[in-house]
Amino acid sequence: MEIRPLRSRSMIIEPLFERIELKFDEMALRLSGNMLVVIPLIIAAGFATAGAAITLVDLYGPARGYLILAAGFAVLGLFMFLLQRRRLVRVENERVARLAAIAAEDPVNKFLARAQHFDLPTLLADGAKSTAPLVAKFLMREGPKNLGLAVGAGIGLYVAQKIVDMMSSTRES
Repeated sequence: MEIRPLRSRSMIIEPLFERIELKFDEMALRLSGNMLVVIPLIIAAGFATAGAAITLVDLYGPARGYLILAAGFAVLGLFMFLLQRRRLVRVENERVARLAAIAAEDPVNKFLARAQHFDLPTLLADGAKSTAPLVAKFLMREGPKNLGLAVGAGIGLYVAQKIVDMMSSTRES
């Protein structure tokens, strides 16, 4: 007998993995973009500062020379910031569009959208009827493996309920 994975499980988990993948892509893009901006700026700042400082101090004196040098680096940094910001906005727009497409295909979102327009108890009953065969197959296949765990959990819940009942009855009296 061939055991095939449940299709409904992959339909629920797959959008989650796609969202995680998008988040990692966004983080990698942001990090690489920041590194592309920072590394050349550090190298350029070192050489440019030395050469420009000597030249500007000779031409304008120490105070004005260093102010001109600082203004030049401020303009360069602002320019690089604007380029990186424009790139991030474009990537964010693409990510939002892709997440919207994933959300439209997500079975949980489809279920919730239908739940807003219909009677919820009827919708839940219909959902249970449609998934019952899949759940029954899954329980028949996986149930015996976890029978001890299920019985232990049931006993634990029963004992916990009895303790809560005793505690609430002593508080009431």
